Amino acid sequence: MLPQTGEIIKNWLPWIGLAIILIVANVAWFFKYRKKK
Repeated sequence: MLPQTGEIIKNWLPWIGLAIILIVANVAWFFKYRKKK
């Protein structure tokens, strides 16, 4: 295993987490908006 891989994952983890949070928030908002209609 390359030692660089761990550093790359560490750098990308916050961005992956942020992307997941944004997707979940958008999906939740979408279903909330749909229910009102």
